[in-house]
Amino acid sequence: MISTPAPLSQSETAGGAITVDSLGMTFDLGKQSLTALAGISLEMKHGEFCSFIGPSGCGKSTLLRLIAGLIEPSVGTVRVDGEDAATARQKRKFGFVFQDAVLLPWRTVIENIELPMIVAHVPKQERRQKAKDLLDLVGLADFAQVAPAKLSGGMARRVAIARSLVLDPSILLLDEPFGSLDEITRQRMNVELQRIWAAERCTAVLVTHNVGEAVFLSDRVIVLGARPGRIIAERIIDLPRPRTLEMIGEPRFFEHTRQLSGVLLSGAVVGAESDA
Repeated sequence: MISTPAPLSQSETAGGAITVDSLGMTFDLGKQSLTALAGISLEMKHGEFCSFIGPSGCGKSTLLRLIAGLIEPSVGTVRVDGEDAATARQKRKFGFVFQDAVLLPWRTVIENIELPMIVAHVPKQERRQKAKDLLDLVGLADFAQVAPAKLSGGMARRVAIARSLVLDPSILLLDEPFGSLDEITRQRMNVELQRIWAAERCTAVLVTHNVGEAVFLSDRVIVLGARPGRIIAERIIDLPRPRTLEMIGEPRFFEHTRQLSGVLLSGAVVGAESDA
């Protein structure tokens, strides 16, 4: 259902994987400032798959970086399992998948996957076995010794996802990971990502411009309005799992995408709406 988000009470925020309270971000541009986000409050539960959608420039990626503790908010707080985001990042609770696969061309696929474990001083035998297990998980066991240049776009994204999981993060953050792929490959990667997330059971947060992708993957879709970004609506996605590509043609899937697209086009705060 599309609804206007209400302020979170103390009881509502207790025990969530991610709690964001009155978050705001203003960038100093020298002679002027830019307010990217204002008044963001939300909670994501353990194991939930949540997506952020909104117009370009509304602060979706900034919000993701704030959750990851990569930048400090101007106001408000981010808590991850009761700790601040910077502490959670130091404890390696996050796995991050960027818009580009960012694979090192001089390292093989398995060596790229091992890289975060090398930085974390994981013993060689342990990290090699972990990398092999993750290659199995993403369906690339036969490509361990292949150079990144020989991979397709979809395969490179699978390697990037595998690499993000090597340190067993409790939260997977995805910033438009399939944005540069063609539509057919993107849909197939959505199926793969759903399978991987279901196997790992981590909390997942996706930034995307693609409404259909958000509906296909998510338990909940959060809509941000134009800058300064703020939450204008959210929708629970009640489709059964595992989701299949055939569902894209079903009336219920269409209704979710229609409602969310309408909110994006209007840009207005939407009141509570029945799904009867």
